[in-house]
Amino acid sequence: MRAVLIALLLTLVRTTIADQYHVPTSSMWPTIAPGDRVIWNGTFASHPLREVTGPNSDTPVPGGFASSSGTTFNQTFNTPGVYYFQCTAHGLTQFGGTMRGSITVA
Repeated sequence: MRAVLIALLLTLVRTTIADQYHVPTSSMWPTIAPGDRVIWNGTFASHPLREVTGPNSDTPVPGGFASSSGTTFNQTFNTPGVYYFQCTAHGLTQFGGTMRGSITVA
């Protein structure tokens, strides 16, 4: 009886392992789950990166994530929402705003 009870409890316990995503050159992203980690490397890793307030904004989010040029950067997203980011060299609207993207956490 004790073994059956332990087996039943183990089947009811769910362990969630967070996924990791690597930022590609494109800004097309799937929706990720809270607790997932995003890693910027490759093309984005060699550029300065910062979180901004909207899809066409150059305004940094106060206390938002940021990295310096030449680093691999990672960020865990625990709160649902849409997070916008840009390369501060090539993502600025005055330079065409080409290196920017968003991550949706739901």
